[in-house]
Amino acid sequence: MEFHDLANLFPLLEGDEYQTLLEDMKANGQVYPIWTYEGKIIDGRNRYRVCQELRVEPYIEDYTGENPKRFVISQNMARRHMAPGQRAMWAAKNLLPDYEKELGQGKRTDLPEISGKSGEAIDLAGRDVGVSGDLVQYAKNVMGEAPELVDEVVSGRMALSTAHDLSSEMKPIRTSVVGKVKTGEVRRSEVRGEIRKQRVSRGLDTKDDAEESGGTGKFSWVRSGEEHEKALDLAYEFALAASRSDDTPAQSALRRLIHKAKKISDLEE
Repeated sequence: MEFHDLANLFPLLEGDEYQTLLEDMKANGQVYPIWTYEGKIIDGRNRYRVCQELRVEPYIEDYTGENPKRFVISQNMARRHMAPGQRAMWAAKNLLPDYEKELGQGKRTDLPEISGKSGEAIDLAGRDVGVSGDLVQYAKNVMGEAPELVDEVVSGRMALSTAHDLSSEMKPIRTSVVGKVKTGEVRRSEVRGEIRKQRVSRGLDTKDDAEESGGTGKFSWVRSGEEHEKALDLAYEFALAASRSDDTPAQSALRRLIHKAKKISDLEE
């Protein structure tokens, strides 16, 4: 059975995640239906793949509602364990262009990168995925600077905050890091260390700089791991939402906090 274009809004499960689903369906059967629209699958591609692999008949239902796109978003956001940064980048890529077109809005040139204001389209896109409009704007900025990082963030292979830092690096560094992330040579928790390694190899930083940042000479200067990456995304979301305060001193303090939080090594002190 073919996959509908709407189903392709979300990435297919890969590796351990797919294997977990396969083992669960092997033990418990197909719990959720596979939904079709216009004769094609709009939700349940992974379940369909498992059914094919296990050679079992899939349980299929036909969607008859009026908003298939909203249905697909709702189903996936409720079921997938996506970090706020993943949701924001997904919304910037898949929802924001439609809302901007519908509302006649383009690129927000009147606002700084991190702002207490939100355009209506930005807010609507954030609402649909459960994050603030500011975080969607933050993701949009990364997408504009380095579009090759979008899929890495959406897939969860790279944190949004890490992608933001990488987006300001020269393209050869970005290309090298992304290539290693795609192949699995560099894991999510190792990306910042790889960025520093690339900078040192090109003479942009020294080995001493890396060691002063917490490294050991093997460029393990970031030891925070995946949990700190997830915590950092949540910290961004909280700080960006709080920065909507009308208290100017509070906004300034929060921006300083955001800037400091970007240096993950500070979290380990």
